[in-house]
Amino acid sequence: MSSFFSVARSAGSQSAWTPVIVLGGDPAAGSICANALNAALLQTEYLTSLEAYLERATPQVLILDIAPGSLDVCSVIQFIRRIEPAPALILLSAHGPSILRSFAANAKSIGLEILGTLNKPVELDTLVALVQGRLRAFDTLAPATVVAKIQPTPLPSSEALDLFDAGALEAYLQPKFRLSDLSISGFETLARMNHPQLGVLAPGRFLAPLLENGAGPALTLQMLIGAARSRARLARYQGDRAWQYAVNVTADLPVQDNPDWLKLQVESLGMDPANLMIEIPEATLSEDLLIWHRVLTQARLMGIGVSLDDFGCQAANLERLLLLPLTEVKVDRMFLEHAMNDRDARRLLGSINRMIKDLGMLSVVEGVSSADMLSLAIDAGFDYAQGFHLGLPLTLAETEAFVIARDETV
Repeated sequence: MSSFFSVARSAGSQSAWTPVIVLGGDPAAGSICANALNAALLQTEYLTSLEAYLERATPQVLILDIAPGSLDVCSVIQFIRRIEPAPALILLSAHGPSILRSFAANAKSIGLEILGTLNKPVELDTLVALVQGRLRAFDTLAPATVVAKIQPTPLPSSEALDLFDAGALEAYLQPKFRLSDLSISGFETLARMNHPQLGVLAPGRFLAPLLENGAGPALTLQMLIGAARSRARLARYQGDRAWQYAVNVTADLPVQDNPDWLKLQVESLGMDPANLMIEIPEATLSEDLLIWHRVLTQARLMGIGVSLDDFGCQAANLERLLLLPLTEVKVDRMFLEHAMNDRDARRLLGSINRMIKDLGMLSVVEGVSSADMLSLAIDAGFDYAQGFHLGLPLTLAETEAFVIARDETV
């Protein structure tokens, strides 16, 4: 096994880059998948062996067929995690949803991105939609927002802090949609960093070094400022439906010593609290729950919405629905991904939505990356949805153009 993991990959000696690779499994089925993707103008290559894969540059999407007598998929997944950037994965199997769920869960636990799991025989339209949804972030539809070949390795702390201090952080906006009529209901404010050589960087490159060096409060404040500026510029387009702007707060806000910190920041920006939503990420919930209960209750009393992010994963458990003063719950994308090909997972998705609504909260499903996923979210009864199929994270100027093109004004 050590020799397997010690294989060196030299990009300079690899053949021409292909954005999508189908690896392993039955050659006939693999070729059918590759042909369908190529017919949809998604450049794809089918490979039968790990050795052939190692001769290629890392694709954006790797489709793995879990089949007996084929690849040792467990070892392949362990190997892929060591590649930077690792490809996003789509898993195929003819052995039922439990096998797919297990492989997907283990791949996610080591930091790999799972686009979806598909039972064989594969519904080719669904496969094409999954790949299109992933590649859309890299295509020419929104060139200024491309985060090309994101490297997961964080920047050195000194570099990340210097860029932050120099004003390189920018607030991008990803729209959230009302599923009753597919109108925009608001935007999530997302941090991106403009690097002079590497271009636009996603949080995986800079967030950890910033938080490790105590920059969390300043980062949250920058996102609050971005939300206020975005609201001021886009208000003319919202008609009679006030859009909310969601901001993720970090776990290291100085709320232990100053529980009024968040309240004071919002008041200083002069932003209408009704236009603001605070999202509580999973990591925040590991901190003192009583302190955060006070902070979030204060936010609610001001008229600010409170959203629980990544519900269903790790710390974001059922207890939080009762202990936190929530207005909204965002269901993690893995539930929607599993529900695409698993009847039991579809039932679970619907049950989660009903539970949230029975508790008097609004429900949001994340990770809508295809038309089929959107239909599933609507059928499950969710109030809102986000995902690349509906809208990419965009700069403020691009968001304004996006809104104008949709003619959202009421």
